[in-house]
Amino acid sequence: MTLNFTGLSLNILGTALVWKFGIPATVKSDGSFRITKVLGGEPTPEMKKTDRQVTIYRGLSNLGMLLLLVGFILQAVAL
Repeated sequence: MTLNFTGLSLNILGTALVWKFGIPATVKSDGSFRITKVLGGEPTPEMKKTDRQVTIYRGLSNLGMLLLLVGFILQAVAL
């Protein structure tokens, strides 16, 4: 019962993270900051902010996917 509840809780939390922090269409993830660094130009503050935001969103989205996987495994073990 405890593993089942823990797995379900992790699945709910993981789903919420993936839903909230999935990369939205309005955030450009084209790597313009990285391209500017390679070409020798100076990145603008907006490019730095966008790059940081994309990194955070990807990390939290990946965390959500990991929580979903761990929750699924806990529920499978609880059977």
